[in-house]
Amino acid sequence: MEITRKINNNVALGVDSNGREIVVCGKGIGFPKMPYTLTDMSQVQRTYYDISAHNVEMFNEIPEDILAVATDIVDLARVTLNSELNPNLPITLADHLKFANERIKNNMEIYAPLSFDVESMYAKEYAIGKRALTLMKKKTGISLPPSEATSIALHLINAEDRTSDMHLTLMMTKIIQDVIGIIESELAITFKKDSFNYSRFITHLRHLIQRQVRDQQIFSDNSELYSTVRLQYPKVAACVDKIDAYFEKEYHWKYSDEEKLYLIMHINRVCAEN
Repeated sequence: MEITRKINNNVALGVDSNGREIVVCGKGIGFPKMPYTLTDMSQVQRTYYDISAHNVEMFNEIPEDILAVATDIVDLARVTLNSELNPNLPITLADHLKFANERIKNNMEIYAPLSFDVESMYAKEYAIGKRALTLMKKKTGISLPPSEATSIALHLINAEDRTSDMHLTLMMTKIIQDVIGIIESELAITFKKDSFNYSRFITHLRHLIQRQVRDQQIFSDNSELYSTVRLQYPKVAACVDKIDAYFEKEYHWKYSDEEKLYLIMHINRVCAEN
């Protein structure tokens, strides 16, 4: 492995045998004169691929023990969620944990937005957030308040969508909760929030919102099928009309008949198990 640039004495940029740039962590790895060839791979403690240039510089600002526990949390999330996460998550999560600790030291109130909504809609991510607090205490001695489980969960949700836009993640969480409220009110049901169909519906809503934000709606020649499905499931179709009106009023969004068709199908599937 070629070590090309020092970040600090224990962190450096390198290039692996396949020519990929890599951030390398290990005691003294950044100390020798650059560039040099690292032959003793036992010096390498952790490696990070596809870290953005801005985040590379943040390795200088984060304590090693907090970076280590953030990386352990991300490893746990990858296995638990079985999801490809944004490669920058270890450093952005570590940065959040560092500032959370600083706020506690300064007696600053920590507020987690949409805490109940996150816990109910993203049960797996929230559970990882709670385990993360235990890991943080065990490995660094830092006790974070329970509200931080929500904040950590939001970072995981953000990383699942491979975005760095936390504002979008918060907006999606609010929209999804509003949509669920419309459905439960209009169809007089209560969602089984631990079910597979509910989880799949939440995922569909997330992608639906992302497509709208990116102006990538689905269009096809399914207008005839949409008309048929509306007649087959009139109550669900009326509920989707309410959701469409909500989107237009609150966000000035208009959805294609194809998007409405998929909404009807997903909502009907969730309703069937309720």
